[in-house]
Amino acid sequence: MECFDACLDEPDVSSRKKMLGLLVECAMTAQNSITLMAMNGQLTKEHCELCAKICDMCADECAKFEEQHCQNCADVCHVCANECRQMANEM
Repeated sequence: MECFDACLDEPDVSSRKKMLGLLVECAMTAQNSITLMAMNGQLTKEHCELCAKICDMCADECAKFEEQHCQNCADVCHVCANECRQMANEM
């Protein structure tokens, strides 16, 4: 969400529409994965796999922009994707 907020202040915000949507989707999906893991949800594995996919998509989109906040976000999203895959593999 930090990248989302920072991108809203960029002069080319309209060119970031896809990324802004993915940022929100990624953040919400990650939060939902945490909740499902905490409650041992029946579809936690599948949800973590989906979260990894969305995080990868978000990372790829953020990496297209040169601002440091976007590059940092891409790095964090890759880490999150790897963690989600690891969680899914452990279930």
